[in-house]
Amino acid sequence: DTIIEGGQILVVTTGDPTDSSPLLRASFNISAKGERILFIAPNQKGNTVMDEVRIPKIKSGKSYARKPNAIGKWTSTNPTPNQSNDH
Repeated sequence: DTIIEGGQILVVTTGDPTDSSPLLRASFNISAKGERILFIAPNQKGNTVMDEVRIPKIKSGKSYARKPNAIGKWTSTNPTPNQSNDH
């Protein structure tokens, strides 16, 4: 399990499994046609959906993030690994 505390940044990438990037690699890919992603926190009654996003079709080399960082609307943007989405 991965726990992300308030103010922390976690970069998760998908794509070519032979890429030598030091970033955390997801065990799944996101469809190029778009997909729904849920951010879930387990609790005593099961699971609670903490956030969710429907990722539309996005161009290769782009990312999908909240702008302003963590609180804004989800939007297609340039990747900003290990930095705020506001860069």
